[in-house]
Amino acid sequence: MIDFGPLLTPELGLAAAIALLAGLVRGFVGFGSGLLMAPSFALLFGPSQTVAIIIMMEIVVTLQVLPKAWKDVEWRFVGTMALAAAVGMPAGTWLILHVDPATMIRAISGVVILSVAV
Repeated sequence: MIDFGPLLTPELGLAAAIALLAGLVRGFVGFGSGLLMAPSFALLFGPSQTVAIIIMMEIVVTLQVLPKAWKDVEWRFVGTMALAAAVGMPAGTWLILHVDPATMIRAISGVVILSVAV
């Protein structure tokens, strides 16, 4: 039998509650779950783990809606945004791996606050 005891921590419970709220926001608005999870997860798990967790969660939830949304996609727009993201991602990856985690947590939180203000 598998022992899940070491996995059931207060941090995981808090993260699950935050993910539930983020899922509700994404289901209602269609975006924003990563912005909601990023600052809290960065404090709970560190910046590198946060990025991995959010990317994996976004893949799962996106796959759920992809079949119905596929026909409505504006491919030229998505392609342009994907290219821009692909160009910027190596720099972001380098930063998250080489900058002090406390500094990255503050930076992630700052970006979220700025995004909310906009």
